Amino acid sequence: MSGIFNFFERRKFKKLAVDHGSYIEFHVPFGNILMIQKGFSDKPLNWWEANEYAKNLNLGGYNDWSIPTKEELWIMYKIQDVYGFKASDEFFWSSTLAPYSFKNKDMVFWEMSFLINDEEDQLQLGGVTLPDRRVTDRINLRCVRVTEQGKQERLQEKLAFVSMFLKDVGWTSAQELNDNFIDCGNYIKFRKPIGTIRMIQKNIGNSMEWDEAMEYAKNLNLGGYSDWHFPTKDESEIIYKIRYICGIQYPYNEISFWSSETSNDGGAYRIFLHTGIFYLSPKKYSRSAVCCVR
Repeated sequence: MSGIFNFFERRKFKKLAVDHGSYIEFHVPFGNILMIQKGFSDKPLNWWEANEYAKNLNLGGYNDWSIPTKEELWIMYKIQDVYGFKASDEFFWSSTLAPYSFKNKDMVFWEMSFLINDEEDQLQLGGVTLPDRRVTDRINLRCVRVTEQGKQERLQEKLAFVSMFLKDVGWTSAQELNDNFIDCGNYIKFRKPIGTIRMIQKNIGNSMEWDEAMEYAKNLNLGGYSDWHFPTKDESEIIYKIRYICGIQYPYNEISFWSSETSNDGGAYRIFLHTGIFYLSPKKYSRSAVCCVR
C-alpha cells in the first residue's frame, strides 16, 4: 500500500512503539502522546458520553485515558496504517475547541476523518478537520494517554473557555467555580447560590408542550425535593451560560427549553441552546425541553 509512509519509513517508524494489541505504547513520547487506543468506541457518542467513555476506559492497567486534541488526532491519522488502527470512514472527536466557540460562548469541537486514500499525496477526505461538532452530535472516539504537559494544556484550554463566564455568574476565579458546585448525578447543587438558583436539573427533559412541561415540573422529585419549577428568563440565561461548565446535559437534537415567563397572548418564552436568544412561542403545538431549578 502506498500512502503517507513508504515501506522503509513504516518499518523504521514501527520500531518507535510497542503494539500491545488493544493499544500502542511509544518508547518516548510522540509529542504529548504516550499511548494510543487501536480500536475506538463501539458506537458514536455525544460529547458527554465521549467524556464518560474516556473516563471509564482501562487499557494496559491505565485509567487516565483522554480525548485527543486536534494535533494528536492529526498524529494518529498520519500513523494509522503503520500500526494497523481499526479503520473507519467516520469522524472522530477531538478535545480542541473551534475558534468561534470563544466568540459565541458555545462549545464547538474540531473533528477529523480517518479515511485513508491509497493514492500518495492525494488525501482527499482523509485527514480533513472540520469545526463542525456540537456537544449533542454523535461521532466516534479513539483515546490517548498523554504526558503531564499534555494534561496541563487541556486544563488551560478549559480554563480559558470557563473564564469568559466567571463574571457573568458572579465568580472571580476558575478555582472558585470548581469549588462552588456539587454534581449529585441527576442535578447540580451550588454551595453559594447563583442569583436565585440553588439547584439545577442536570439531565434536561425531552421536548413537550408548555402545559405538559408545567405538569412535569410539578411532579419532579430530585434529591428528596419536590419544589422544582420552571426557570425565569434570568435563570434560563444563567443555565445557558454555565451548561457546559457544570455538565448539564440535553437530548440529542434538542435546541431549546421553556422558561416560566409568558405573554398576554398565550405565548411563553424559550431560550435556544446554541445562541442564548429567547423566542416567544405558542404554548400549544410548540415543543421544547424542560430544565427545572430550585
